[in-house]
Amino acid sequence: MRKIIAILFMLAGVALIGYPSGKQLYSDYMQKKIIREWERGQEVNQDAFDSFGQLGDIFVKAEPLDETPEMVISSQSYSSGITTKSDKASRPAPQDGQMLGTIEIKRINIRLPILEGATQKSMKTGAGHLAGTPYPGQPGNSAIAAHRSRAFGKMFNRLGEVKVGDIIVVKDRNNTYKYKVYERLIVTPDDTAVLKGNGQDSLLTLITCDPVDTATHRLIIHAKMVP
Repeated sequence: MRKIIAILFMLAGVALIGYPSGKQLYSDYMQKKIIREWERGQEVNQDAFDSFGQLGDIFVKAEPLDETPEMVISSQSYSSGITTKSDKASRPAPQDGQMLGTIEIKRINIRLPILEGATQKSMKTGAGHLAGTPYPGQPGNSAIAAHRSRAFGKMFNRLGEVKVGDIIVVKDRNNTYKYKVYERLIVTPDDTAVLKGNGQDSLLTLITCDPVDTATHRLIIHAKMVP
C-alpha cells in the first residue's frame, strides 16, 4: 500500500512539473493553428477559439499566484478623436474577435494573431486591436494590446526586450506593413496621450502590463511605418 501511495505521489509530482511545459506547448499550437487557417483563406475554426479560451480559464483557476491582474482595455475611452470618418468609411468594421492579421517581432521571436477588440476573449487567443483606433497601415495611431502573463502563453511577455530601431511586421490579407520602433515608455493606465497620432505618419502602439507581477503601469512601444 505504501508503495502504491509513493508511486501516486511521484506521478503527481511529474504532472505538476510537466504542467507549465504542456500548457505552453498547447498555447503555441493553438496560436499557430489559428494563423495557419487564416493564411489559407479559411474561416478560423470557432472551436479553436472556444477551446483556447476555456483552457485559459482553466489555467487562471489552476494558477492564481501566477496570473497577472487582468489587462482589459476599454476601447470606448480611447475612441474620441482618433479615428476619422474617412477612416471608418474606408474599411468595413470587423466583428469583435475576428482575425485581422498577424504581428511579428523578430527581436523577441513572436508571431501572434491580431484579433479585433482588446477584450478578454480576444487577448486569451492573441493580440487585440484597440477598436476606435486606425487599422495597421492607415494614417493615425493603430493600437494593439496583449497580455504579459505566463497563463496566456508567450504573448507580449518579452515586449520589454524590444529596442529602439527594431522592426515590427504586421500582415493582413493583402499587405505587409513594417514599423520601426522609435520610443519606449512606461505610463499609468489612464494615460491615453500615448494613443495620439502626429497628423502625418502611420504609427503603431503596442501595449502591455508592467511590471508583470503587479501590473500597476503600462509598457508602451511606439513605432512608425517605414518603406
